[in-house]
Amino acid sequence: MLLRLHSRCAHHGGSRCFLTGPGDVVKHVTTVLRGLDVERQGSQVLKDGFNGVFKNLGVPLELSESTSRTSLYQDMSESGLRKRLETLKTETELIQKYLEEGLAPSTPSFPVVGEPDKVATPSPQENQLKGSVLDAEEGEEYVEQDSLTRRLKKWYTIESTTEVPYQMMATFELYPQWIPWCQSGRVLLSHPVKGVTKAAVGFGIKVPFMGVLGDDIEYRVELEPPPEPHGASRVYTISDQSRYMQRLVYDWRFIPLDNFRTKVVLEVEFKGAAHWCMPIWEGLRRDVINNISKAFTDRVVALQASAGGDRGRPALRPKLASLTSVLQGPFLRDQAVVVTESNGRTIRHANAAFAALAGRSLDFIPGKDIPDLLQDTGTDRDVLRGMSAAVKARLPATAVVRNKNKAGKEFLNRLSLAPLDDDESDTGVVFWAVLKVVHGMDQSLEFSTPDALDEAWGPDYEHPDAIFGKDMLTDSSTRSNSISHAQ
Repeated sequence: MLLRLHSRCAHHGGSRCFLTGPGDVVKHVTTVLRGLDVERQGSQVLKDGFNGVFKNLGVPLELSESTSRTSLYQDMSESGLRKRLETLKTETELIQKYLEEGLAPSTPSFPVVGEPDKVATPSPQENQLKGSVLDAEEGEEYVEQDSLTRRLKKWYTIESTTEVPYQMMATFELYPQWIPWCQSGRVLLSHPVKGVTKAAVGFGIKVPFMGVLGDDIEYRVELEPPPEPHGASRVYTISDQSRYMQRLVYDWRFIPLDNFRTKVVLEVEFKGAAHWCMPIWEGLRRDVINNISKAFTDRVVALQASAGGDRGRPALRPKLASLTSVLQGPFLRDQAVVVTESNGRTIRHANAAFAALAGRSLDFIPGKDIPDLLQDTGTDRDVLRGMSAAVKARLPATAVVRNKNKAGKEFLNRLSLAPLDDDESDTGVVFWAVLKVVHGMDQSLEFSTPDALDEAWGPDYEHPDAIFGKDMLTDSSTRSNSISHAQ
């Protein structure tokens, strides 16, 4: 059906419009009403005309005085116009903020595999959800787009500049250290300018009716680091090759609210591979998305502490335990203990138990790198990269890796490391690690807490090599333990 509609308005001025169906009618009505600034009588005539068209086409729409744009201009007095002008200014400021903070929906810069020409169109439900992110400190919005597609948005505010959460989400190797459901994180491909462009994340979640389900999902990654110390940033990951999902998207955005606060916005899109896969979404929503905010906030606090506080916040970097106190306690016992330089590799001190583990004489070890003594081709490189990332961030970490000693004997080694204050040579931060042979475990970076080494802590008052008096050691132990718990 070809429908001819004649109208005169500010935008069309007598031109003839050809409307091919309900969609064009609705679009034309919207255009006309946006530009309409006529007297009330003319508005009524036009309104009645459109309503007649809608009725003939069977379109379930009706224009009333409340939906007509002219109702906004009924008060043409000076005070009414000034009030309207203030309203427009406020709306303009909100729209500018909305765009500047990256909240407007956008298409990824890389195409979706298998859908090169398809651009997602927000549903009416989604269009109703956009403004509330600006208005609330925290919140959640949920849309069931179709029988297989679910979209969820969560947002909350943290006391941090944007660099901290951005680095946290961009360092995929450390995901298992702080995300409870994450079993592995690997960087598969990096670009010298763009950074990580492909990564894999392994997860294990409880799925209704299916038990514990695990999968290793590869993501294409797009990183937008902060252009300035406290600028907007983004970590965007998309997967379309999982066995359970046609599509899984995590879109993290970090928006500066003022000098020292950040709004974290997470948008998740899930499209199941089939109807039977939909319980997986329920598991993801419960175990992954709902629990991520607490783990996220706890991790931000730990990173701020390790870095000495964020900009504009008190520099409350916890005083680390001292190297000397470790040498007078854990180092003297039967467990394998090693102290490295700030790189986490080069050995400064090693005890007899570590020398036996490596199959080397004790005097040979100082100055050597741990990888040269214990690692070989069977050691998981992704786990080692995670440990290296933890060292760079001054964080404690625990991992299980495959090692080999001088005699060629292979074994699984569970090592926990933590930063120390170098009160011996005053170089800043060094690291100490406790190593233990284990069996029946997989190589992995483990979920870590600041008290990972508490079991190994404390001075050894009775050891003949202890050089401090008992009173001094007691003070040091009390202080170190309180520091360890504070971290």
